[in-house]
Amino acid sequence: MKKIGILGGSFSPVHNGHLQIAQDCLIEMGLDKILFLPNSNPPHKAKDKYPFNIRVAMLKLAIEDNDKFGISLVEEDLTKIHYSYNTIRDNFYDAEDKYYFIMGDDEFLNIKSWKEYEKFLEIISIIVFFLRKYDYNYVLEKNRDIIEKYDV
Repeated sequence: MKKIGILGGSFSPVHNGHLQIAQDCLIEMGLDKILFLPNSNPPHKAKDKYPFNIRVAMLKLAIEDNDKFGISLVEEDLTKIHYSYNTIRDNFYDAEDKYYFIMGDDEFLNIKSWKEYEKFLEIISIIVFFLRKYDYNYVLEKNRDIIEKYDV
């Protein structure tokens, strides 16, 4: 069984921070692979600066030298809004491999606003990255119920 991290985002554009998070997760969490999951139409963002195909092309160039990095295009359809629960349920809820959804502390603080967040947390493990302005203890306290109930 492989341990695969999923790093979603608009990647508009992809930057060194995304690549460093992915690399750190490989090492620190003992993952076998990272799948970058560009979202063509995220529910929480206005129109992206770059079209989806350009963002994917930039992402391909950014990861081409790392054989442990890959791209999933399951959120390519521009005609629909892509919710994480639906994407994971329909594409990555697989008994053969163990998947981990990687998110920043800011997203984790707001996870209760996500569509069907409890169902999402039931079907995938979460890796939270602390890179932003939030205090570690604040984040833990604010989402203690989630941390105690789910695999975070």
